[in-house]
Amino acid sequence: MATIMEKDVLLEYASFGYLIDDETLDGEQDLIKMHEIKEYLYDTNYADIDYESTKEQIKKLRQKYEN
Repeated sequence: MATIMEKDVLLEYASFGYLIDDETLDGEQDLIKMHEIKEYLYDTNYADIDYESTKEQIKKLRQKYEN
C-alpha cells in the first residue's frame, strides 16, 4: 500500500526517459517497460500500489542508465 505522496514520488522516479538511448533494442524495451509502469501508476488508486515492489522495478531500470 502506498500513500498519495509515495505515488507521486514513484511517478517522478519513473520519469527518466531522457537518460535512455531509444535507438538500441534494449533502450526501446526499457522505455516500453517504463511507460507501462507509469501507466499502471496513473491508472491505479494509491492505496492499491505496492510501493516497495514498484520502487524496485523502477530502480532496476534506472540503474542501467545512471552513472
